[in-house]
Amino acid sequence: MVRFKVDINGKWWINKLVEEHNHELASPKKRHLLRSHRSIHGKEAGVLQCMSKVGISTADAFSYIVQQAGGIENVGFSKRDAYNFVNQERLLRIESGDAFNLLKIFREQKDFDPLFDWDVKFDEEQRLTIFYGLMENARWTIIFLEM
Repeated sequence: MVRFKVDINGKWWINKLVEEHNHELASPKKRHLLRSHRSIHGKEAGVLQCMSKVGISTADAFSYIVQQAGGIENVGFSKRDAYNFVNQERLLRIESGDAFNLLKIFREQKDFDPLFDWDVKFDEEQRLTIFYGLMENARWTIIFLEM
């Protein structure tokens, strides 16, 4: 264990050092459970993204990855990590149909109410990021934040 302190000048120094471990090290078979050894990238990320887009459940996609890797200890992330990854991908992705339906509704509202006005901004991947609206004397803004 190492404990550091920082002085008022921003200089770091070791406050306490205990060289011997106070716990057993993780065995190779349990290494995949350590947070520092878990990450989703490359082929596995692509598999989760593709399977999610076509409606295959995250649990089934994770089971497929485990089977292809030859066991959970060879995967490099947990089922919970897979769920978190898929959910974050969904938050980042507003389906184009959803955005176009929203735009269609507000175009129709503009025809119905001449005081209604709106504007949108898209990012470089054509995802809806900011929506501004004005209705009568009320002004409102909906912001879609990228995670």
